[in-house]
Amino acid sequence: MKKHYSLVLLLPLYMLFFQTILAQEAAFRKHINYLASDELGGRLPGSKGDTLAADYIRETLSSYGYKPMINDGLQAFNYTFIVRREGKIVRDTMWSFNVAMVLEGSDTELKKESIVIGGHYDHLGLGGSGGSRQPDTVAIHYGADDNASGIAMMLEVAKHLASQKQKRTIIMAAFGAEEQGIIGSKYFVDHFPETIPKPALMVNLDMVGRLDEKKTLEINGSGTFIGAESLLKSAPNPDSLQLTLIPGGFGPSDHTAFYGNNIPVLFFTTGVHYDYHTPADNVENINFSGMTEVYNYVVRVVESIMNVSEAPVYLKAGNETPAESPSFNVTFGIIPDFNNVYDGDGMRADFITAGRPAEKAGMKNGDIILQIGDKTVHNIQDYMERLAELKAGDKVSVKIKRGEEILTLTINL
Repeated sequence: MKKHYSLVLLLPLYMLFFQTILAQEAAFRKHINYLASDELGGRLPGSKGDTLAADYIRETLSSYGYKPMINDGLQAFNYTFIVRREGKIVRDTMWSFNVAMVLEGSDTELKKESIVIGGHYDHLGLGGSGGSRQPDTVAIHYGADDNASGIAMMLEVAKHLASQKQKRTIIMAAFGAEEQGIIGSKYFVDHFPETIPKPALMVNLDMVGRLDEKKTLEINGSGTFIGAESLLKSAPNPDSLQLTLIPGGFGPSDHTAFYGNNIPVLFFTTGVHYDYHTPADNVENINFSGMTEVYNYVVRVVESIMNVSEAPVYLKAGNETPAESPSFNVTFGIIPDFNNVYDGDGMRADFITAGRPAEKAGMKNGDIILQIGDKTVHNIQDYMERLAELKAGDKVSVKIKRGEEILTLTINL
């Protein structure tokens, strides 16, 4: 009888636990259903969908109690984007927004420091030659994982933090024009208001909606501040996520703009998949239960940093050059090995996009880039630094390894 009585007592707790999980999944689904909807049309910078997405993020954060950090919460910016049209390279002037909302900390001293939590909200519109892995397909590139998932998680983290008293000031930022070369986040860092507490850390959420069966969560930036690795390993991990820690602070996402200005970063992602930059990156393919597991861990990491007496102390990770944030004016048209499938010397190209410079030069999926021009490539950081030095119209030799064979290709940008 005693055992049965205990089960009766525990049953309401189990029910509450599962109701909480279902409620969290429903919240993620609500955000992503809207951001990755037909109405928003792929959230191309400058489009109606881009503006609607920015408004949705701002209004949601406002409903949680966050105040505009800049103007009305939208930081407008213009930029020049190089595109190829009718066989010619031309410059287009584009525009977009960063959404920036703030919640002042509760501690008299610690509120003078801020933690930025964010991700990009833009995507590729109808695709085409501007980044799609199916450049001949004209269809909505929904970007449910890239990066409606990151924005949905950012909004839910914002809601949780606002429900408690946080000692440090919280800045929630959704960046525009990331797909064009982290344009929005670079503008945000370069035009940070003097009246707002300077960031002590940037937490980037980009593509967190496709947790695989191995439950692999990649975290970049574990070497960008003192004690980061220990913090990440000791943080409560109730769902037993398999953490892959990468020290570097440079990467193909918005945290690069912050790390390039000597600000510690943490970049959470569940990684690239075959639907990346195609119309198949849609709501139906999101792993909502996996998102909740990632959220449970991210919230605990953020809370542990938000209220400790000492702010993260910046470290230079390895041989990176944090004083210079790469500017990506060109692309090879490849998807690097973000998940570290290959752990040897060089940088493995996971996917080669049809019709882009690398594919035209003869590069294939799985090729390992060893050298670009006269500079060696040891890893993904080296690759991006080399890429940042190139410009449209350049012709560059690229040494690759394919199996046991060493080849040299010429890529025209």
